Amino acid sequence: MVNDVHPSTEAAPHPLDCPARPGLLTPYLDAWAANDADALAHCYTEGAVATMPGIVLAGRAAIRTEMSIVFARGLRGSRSVIDLENVRYLGTHCDVALVTGRSNLVFASTPPHPDAWAHDTWTLTLRDGRWLIDAHHRSVSDLG
Repeated sequence: MVNDVHPSTEAAPHPLDCPARPGLLTPYLDAWAANDADALAHCYTEGAVATMPGIVLAGRAAIRTEMSIVFARGLRGSRSVIDLENVRYLGTHCDVALVTGRSNLVFASTPPHPDAWAHDTWTLTLRDGRWLIDAHHRSVSDLG
């Protein structure tokens, strides 16, 4: 289940009174669930950087290429589960979002494995009415 705005975030007013914007990562989650590398890549800006354990993907094309490979192999049939912990809106027009949370991969109808959660940080910008990922960093550790 995706929690786009954690309750503690809603209670803390942004200095610019930015409205909460649910669904920041919904297109990303939908593209992953469809195992659609093209749609997933279009959730990122052209110059985005995705840093995952053991790999740094620089640019939308590199993200598309890598995700095409992993969706064709070991991650076929997977979906990403995200539990957002904090969303902070930045910028003079609240057009930048710094998002932190944790993620897990799920296959078929199995629940997330309790020992497989990763820490994630996303930086998103609002462009032409769409939230796009500029940077995504995933750190794997034992979260318990």
